[in-house]
Amino acid sequence: MATGVSVHGQCREDQEAALLGLKSEWKFDPSYSKKMVHWNQSHECCSWAGVRCIDGYVIWLDLSNESISGDISTSSNLFSLRHLTMLDLNSNSLGGMIPHQLFALHQLMYLSLSNNLFNNISQPESEESLPPSPPESEEYSIEFLGHFLDLANNNLTGDIPIIFCSYPTFTVGLDLSFNNFIGSIPPCLLQNLKVLNLRGNRINGSIPDQFQSCFLSSLDLSNNDLGGEIPKSIARCASLRVLNVGYNNFDDVFPCMLPPSLSVLVLRFNRFHGEVRCSTSWPNLQIVDISFNDFSGSLGSLRFSGWKEMILDSNVTHHRKLGCQPEPGLPTGNWAANRKLGCQPETGISATGTTGLPTGNRRKKTIINVGSPLDYYHDEVTLTMKGIELQLVKITPEYTCIDFSSNSFNGGIPDAIGDLSSLFLLNLSHNALTGAIPRSLAALRLLEALDLSVNQLRGRIPEELAHLTFLSFLNVSNNVLVGGIPNGPQFQTFSPNSFEGNKGLCGFPLRNCNGPPGAGITPSKSKHKEIEWEFVFAALGYVVGLGSIFWALLCCRSFREPYFEKIEEVAEEILNRRAEKRREENRRRRLEMRNEFRRQQRSW
Repeated sequence: MATGVSVHGQCREDQEAALLGLKSEWKFDPSYSKKMVHWNQSHECCSWAGVRCIDGYVIWLDLSNESISGDISTSSNLFSLRHLTMLDLNSNSLGGMIPHQLFALHQLMYLSLSNNLFNNISQPESEESLPPSPPESEEYSIEFLGHFLDLANNNLTGDIPIIFCSYPTFTVGLDLSFNNFIGSIPPCLLQNLKVLNLRGNRINGSIPDQFQSCFLSSLDLSNNDLGGEIPKSIARCASLRVLNVGYNNFDDVFPCMLPPSLSVLVLRFNRFHGEVRCSTSWPNLQIVDISFNDFSGSLGSLRFSGWKEMILDSNVTHHRKLGCQPEPGLPTGNWAANRKLGCQPETGISATGTTGLPTGNRRKKTIINVGSPLDYYHDEVTLTMKGIELQLVKITPEYTCIDFSSNSFNGGIPDAIGDLSSLFLLNLSHNALTGAIPRSLAALRLLEALDLSVNQLRGRIPEELAHLTFLSFLNVSNNVLVGGIPNGPQFQTFSPNSFEGNKGLCGFPLRNCNGPPGAGITPSKSKHKEIEWEFVFAALGYVVGLGSIFWALLCCRSFREPYFEKIEEVAEEILNRRAEKRREENRRRRLEMRNEFRRQQRSW
């Protein structure tokens, strides 16, 4: 983690004693440690690795990746560092119970205990008082921007503790991902937070319909056992940018009520169904993944022209790189909530202004801005990229993706998709799409991955696609395509697997286009042609048999009606079985992918 914070003043004795106490109370591997191993009294403590101070008080302590083991007791020297604004203990081997008093440190804005071995959280006594506030400095005041707690990747079990609702501290964000929490989602978590991440647990039930006052900008509930419908009241989350409910059991239609602020939408591996017909437009959308569901209908009903963030424009591009917008409710100049969209956070400590003291003391107090706690949070999504399921650990503004694969969409591919000129990945595979591949796709100059496999697309592959110089993955296999494969630098790199299952296709890397399939194989000609009577008699038998059936159908009503009724019954049974088989295959694939992801999750 970058630590660009300046050092002001010499370290105070009580602060040095607390840090040395931490070094003695925790075990760590000196051969692995890069910070604590160098702590000694030959240098003042504000210059120690991982430590930053203001006015001699420790406000920043980064001990991540230090091989620290042991626990955090209620008598730990940590509680003597009462001016801490940032404490990072992630990626160690700390375990046992997390003392709830740690959550109530008054100035602590960012606390990370992720990637450790904690298994429980202590509960406060009914009459217990909160830790005392640190004494105020007459020289400075730290600008408070809320709290963020990161407990991801631990061994926490049971229901989500209501302590997160009791303390009025986590007003910014809470990350409990990849633990073993069960039970339902406490409704209070949906009302005050800006970021809530419950990914990779075993939470069940439905999403509480409790979005009356919603400040959420990111909500990740993926990889759980949630079901039911998406609450209609989520429309009140006017700042919602990221919604990820993938790998659950939701059974609902497409959530058209989602707010226009949405940038990332992941519904993959659920049981969403029906046509996607929405009057709402989402101009900020950059990632849409609704794969492995039961959506149907035509893609033409989607308003692709309203997805402005996927349309390349010089002015828009400049805005995305340089013109970051502040999160509503945060002071101007803090781009924390937009970091996930590519904005860079402010680093270091800066004086943002002065304020007068109460009457009788005219000294000016410097207000210190140490940045927002959301600077350290990154939204993560799991996407299928180039045929491989990968975890995208940081969403940059340049990455745009549409994944509608493994549904039941039909009809043609809309020409309007070609207007999404900044699109990076397009996956429409495993549907029932028909018609030709539109030439407008050649306008997707930045496209790197295109998957149209396992559909019913017909016609030729447009020659214009050969000019997509960034295209590194193409799959049009198992369609009804014909004609020659376009020649181009990128197309020459694709394997035969990209085109297999299209009997009418030819050209590199498939067969040569000089002749029809099987050209070059010349059947031997017999000089002496003889009549082979066994074939003549067989053909005559077929003619007599078919003639008898046609005569009975035309002239015998008692035979004709039962015959056609039986034909209709058999055809209906075949169609029903095919539809059921398709649904069963989708369910099986969803289950296999979900189980595989959870196996990988446990190995992580």
